[in-house]
Amino acid sequence: MSEIANESLPETRPEHTTENGRSPRGSCCQFTLWQLLVAVSVLGVLFGLGVKAIQTARERANRHACPNALKMIGLSLLSYHDRHKAFPPAALADAEGNPLFSWRVRVIESVNYDIEFDKGMDFSKPWNAPENLGFLESLGTEGVFKCRPGDQSNPHTTHYVAVTGPGTLWAADLPRIPRSAKGRAAIIIVEWPRSDIHWAEPRDITVDEFMAWFTSGDAQREAHHPGIVFGLDVSGEVQQISLNADPEEVRQMFMVGPDEPKP
Repeated sequence: MSEIANESLPETRPEHTTENGRSPRGSCCQFTLWQLLVAVSVLGVLFGLGVKAIQTARERANRHACPNALKMIGLSLLSYHDRHKAFPPAALADAEGNPLFSWRVRVIESVNYDIEFDKGMDFSKPWNAPENLGFLESLGTEGVFKCRPGDQSNPHTTHYVAVTGPGTLWAADLPRIPRSAKGRAAIIIVEWPRSDIHWAEPRDITVDEFMAWFTSGDAQREAHHPGIVFGLDVSGEVQQISLNADPEEVRQMFMVGPDEPKP
């Protein structure tokens, strides 16, 4: 019995250990600090590339959406011109000359051709009268008047405004029958990134207002598209206005020349 008690037992090690005492299962899952930093750096680069790709895709979508919206506006204005032999006034007024609606109301009337405006609106009252405002804001106009439809900060503002003032198509002393100026097509609608104008509101900008923004340091920062804004000319074509162009040349893009002789 004592012999058995004094007999040395074989040396044992804890299960799952190696000769140096480390667990083989644990060693395969351990990271050094350097490896962890490398992994974090790689993930950061991949995340940055993903964000950049999303931004690029979004800008491409906006770059196509903006001209498409302007083309739709142009078709509506030309359709109105064909029916009435004139473009609509920038602001539709009552008998006393009080502005009631924007020209954009005529555009949306053409785009939403299935809507009976006579039943939905009271044209004797302004756009923001309670009986009109609810109807107008139910029409879903983001894809028509916003360069960035996904912007929900104020879904009823417009990014597209008429450029008014002496010498423009919208000036009261100029005929609205010709679609183009002699030798060139004048821009009548322009993309206005800083707009706070409700699309139905009879308010736009003057040439001087646009040029003050164009020549400021804000234009490059506020533009929806790097280096450019889009405009719609009187023939219904979309034009790009470079923010690096000569200011006087840009001003002349809004001026309408003499009427072309009729054939």
